[in-house]
Amino acid sequence: MDPRTVFNKHPYATMVTAVFLFSLLITAFYFFGLYPGVPETQPKLDRLLTITVILFVATSVTWITAIILRWDTI
Repeated sequence: MDPRTVFNKHPYATMVTAVFLFSLLITAFYFFGLYPGVPETQPKLDRLLTITVILFVATSVTWITAIILRWDTI
């Protein structure tokens, strides 16, 4: 199975996944202190983690929905 065809068939799920991965990258950079000049504070990290978890749930639901809808058309 070629991953490119899966992503091409589900563009909205792909967009949600891209936003989640970007959020995960930003959160990881912030957690490890890779932003120069930006002090790490617990409330900011908590907010980033909350947003990342919400986007993970949205990504999971989007892909599950896309797969279920794809089964209906087979």
